[in-house]
Amino acid sequence: MKDLIVAGIISGLTTGIILSVFAWFWQRWVRFTNTEELKVAIVLSSKMQVPEFKFGLLHASNDDGMIINRVYWFRKEGGGKLYTAIRHPRNIGLQYKCFVDHGSLHQSDEVSHLLALEGFKNPSPGGGKPNRVWFILSDKPTAKDAGAHTNNHFYPE
Repeated sequence: MKDLIVAGIISGLTTGIILSVFAWFWQRWVRFTNTEELKVAIVLSSKMQVPEFKFGLLHASNDDGMIINRVYWFRKEGGGKLYTAIRHPRNIGLQYKCFVDHGSLHQSDEVSHLLALEGFKNPSPGGGKPNRVWFILSDKPTAKDAGAHTNNHFYPE
């Protein structure tokens, strides 16, 4: 009788583990097949490639009204180019805005001026986190959100 109980417990645990692993893979597969990746790249001069500048992108919202507010950090690619990628639902547009976090060595107005010289639009110190300056990518489409803030906008194809 003890052997049957032990065998039943082992069988149940094994089945539970296999089903959990299968469910995990299934969720990842469904997420991957129902989403796509938007790659965003920026090119910077040597003035902006200093260690105290950390560039990021805020995925603000999807066009279906879902607010995301997720940060993606840019990574170096070489030649002054930084890139990041946003995974988002397929066939739904999205709004995003870039920013740079700067250390205490620079003032926000100085960083805003440097961003304007680089060709970025509307550099402005933002609320929320101190030492952060927001900017718009000049070569990408824009749209206004519900709060009348201008963001970059990705239109699905």
